[in-house]
Amino acid sequence: MMFKKGCLEKAVVLGLVLACPYNAVYAADYAAGVNWNSENNRTIDDNYDISHGKSVIAISLGRCTDIVINSKEVNATVIGDDANIVQGLSSICSDVTVADGIKITSFIQSDTSAGLRAFGVDLIGTNADPNKLVLGKNTVINVEALGGSYNNVYGIYNYEKNDITLGDGSSVVVKNNSGNADAILHDGSNSVNSNVTIGDNVSLKADITNGQAGAKNHASGLNNQKGDVVNAGDSLYIEATSITQADGARARVDAVNNLYGAETAIGDDLVIAAKAKGTTGEIKSYAVYNYQSEFKTGANAVITTSAAGNVDNSNVNAWAVINQDNSQTTFGDNVKIQARASESGLSVAVLNQTDSIVDFEGSLYVDGEGFSLYSTGGAVTNALAAGKDKILIGDMYSNSDGQINVLLDTADSLFEGAALIGTA
Repeated sequence: MMFKKGCLEKAVVLGLVLACPYNAVYAADYAAGVNWNSENNRTIDDNYDISHGKSVIAISLGRCTDIVINSKEVNATVIGDDANIVQGLSSICSDVTVADGIKITSFIQSDTSAGLRAFGVDLIGTNADPNKLVLGKNTVINVEALGGSYNNVYGIYNYEKNDITLGDGSSVVVKNNSGNADAILHDGSNSVNSNVTIGDNVSLKADITNGQAGAKNHASGLNNQKGDVVNAGDSLYIEATSITQADGARARVDAVNNLYGAETAIGDDLVIAAKAKGTTGEIKSYAVYNYQSEFKTGANAVITTSAAGNVDNSNVNAWAVINQDNSQTTFGDNVKIQARASESGLSVAVLNQTDSIVDFEGSLYVDGEGFSLYSTGGAVTNALAAGKDKILIGDMYSNSDGQINVLLDTADSLFEGAALIGTA
């Protein structure tokens, strides 16, 4: 099996740890609770609380089948000057079912190390041998990195081919001092896709608290970079925040990243909240970034974004929905979209570009402050549902063969702003 550098390092650690199913194993560079390779039809019932000064894998599974995890508490902690990596559950090409109500907590802290890595669930699969992971109802995953910079923190890290289910009522919360924070991230090659099923009433939160200059300081709730198929139920809540106090530091949020052939469909009552805040650096807050992909919501979606820099910083963007490069975004009935930027910045509710399509299938409230609808490069934006109230606050702008088609046919419909075609 081929691994990229980061995955190879994890695989080496996995191979080094001696098999020990129910007692922690400690060595100079790592600690582990369970480490199984090529095991079949096994059950893990115990809880784990494993700590070390450099690296921890609480539960590690490699090429195992029919593994059932009944544990209720899995804690992995790394604190020390040489802190490196912490993983709650690591699975390579395995078949795993986790019972309802598990709580997985991964924590890493260092006052001297940079590039800390923290994973709640870490999955590596291949086309020939994917992971199959079922996380039961009311799963709780909490991951945090403190200290250092250029850290990477992931709730569920999905590399290459995996089939993942996250049960109803589950919660994934990630916090990072500085660097990257992703509640769910798919990584790997464009040609290898995963299937992700998310139940009802699930919460995904990513928070960067003190982004440093030079780091990306990028937060995402659902970050599908390479073309997963994601199906989510009703009442999904996604929140992503990136805050920095350092002058010149970047703060960026993509609450939902849907890129390179991704297909994401979400049920009714979706809530997405994105927030980026800094001083003089590049401040970007995007609630939905859809690129070369398909994104669809049910009814009653609420999507908000805000970005703030200092009073003179014009490099501040709050764009609630971005739809680019032959992408399709579809909103169900009764959608609310709002974008807010600090005074010197730019706010756009829906930015549609490059031969893409945005369809509003029912009523809508779109408040861009700067622009409500912005369509360029042959992109088409449609809000044509008959008999549905449509409220648009902010200018509508199109150029380069972009189109905006809006039907205002009810007494309560409203457009407040200018309708612009190019410079006209």
